[in-house]
Amino acid sequence: MYPILKAVMYLWSLLPLPVLYLQSRLLALFAYHVVRYRKSVIEVNLRHAFPEKSDAEIKRIRRDFYRNFCDVIVEIVKLMSISEKEIKRRVRLVNPEAIDKMLAHGHGGVAVFSHFGNWEWMAAGLGLQLPFPTYGVYKPLTNKAFDKLMLHIRQRLKNRMITQAQAYRESMRLLQSPCYVGFLGDQNPAPKGKMYFTPFMGRPVPAHLGIATIALKAKAPMYYFDHRRVRRGQYTIELVELPTEDLYPFSKRSVHQLTDRHVEYLEAVIRTDPAAWLWSHRRWKRSPKPGDAQSEKLSES
Repeated sequence: MYPILKAVMYLWSLLPLPVLYLQSRLLALFAYHVVRYRKSVIEVNLRHAFPEKSDAEIKRIRRDFYRNFCDVIVEIVKLMSISEKEIKRRVRLVNPEAIDKMLAHGHGGVAVFSHFGNWEWMAAGLGLQLPFPTYGVYKPLTNKAFDKLMLHIRQRLKNRMITQAQAYRESMRLLQSPCYVGFLGDQNPAPKGKMYFTPFMGRPVPAHLGIATIALKAKAPMYYFDHRRVRRGQYTIELVELPTEDLYPFSKRSVHQLTDRHVEYLEAVIRTDPAAWLWSHRRWKRSPKPGDAQSEKLSES
């Protein structure tokens, strides 16, 4: 199945972007009006996150979410064949001066980003502009053919991928030399044992502690890769360092504080352009239980 799927996706990707965007708009109309893809999940998430917004505003964000989401789908397809020159032209680094600071400490760093804008284009475009290796941590898909296809898409240009199961061991090894290891900071952690909850968009969510743990144990700087859609097919990225100097020596509390910081930064990004985030996933499907650790910020709110 994989060779057929790969061939079909490659041929589809050869269509010009204007044609792909026309297909995206038709797909968005179908998803919004006919299939109503995860409509109830999106509606509930938006109303909890923005209780101050009117019904008309919530409806507008939901409609724009479908449009952005379908644009992301066709843009990911385009990664099957897009050239390095083209993706670099469409994904622009706005503060390249930050690279010198990223390299100054002589070893690797941790990058955090999210399902905002087009995270796949961000990773592909930025990986071609940074002067050191870049690795992304991913969760393998259940469908083997699609998993192999996504791995091909993500590694076609320059980036290399690490599975979640390998993340800790490989990150600690890689971070001994100049490189950046990227993590999606808005995924739900696996429900194993006690969890850590932090405030996010007005409600507590379980957060991965592994990202902060790796950064602090490796004494690696943490950068938020803040990517924004300027217009269709055009993105900017700002490399924003999150402070860690005050979080040593390493402790459980310092891991919690750094986790709070990158989640808090993500929330600020989402509020600037709500429709660009992935509202269709069940980010708040778990609530704190007895024994779960909770952020100090939850007791303050």
